[in-house]
Amino acid sequence: MSKKIRILVVGLGGMGSTHANAYSNISDYEVIGFVDSKQPEQAQNL
Repeated sequence: MSKKIRILVVGLGGMGSTHANAYSNISDYEVIGFVDSKQPEQAQNL
């Protein structure tokens, strides 16, 4: 049994969104959180 890849997305700007979309190509992953120092309320909404 393989372990899930655990991902923390840092930054919710253009590159953070790009990386988050790229993770959808990984078969077994878990997003454990989102952080952004300039947009904390946006991170909470995700």
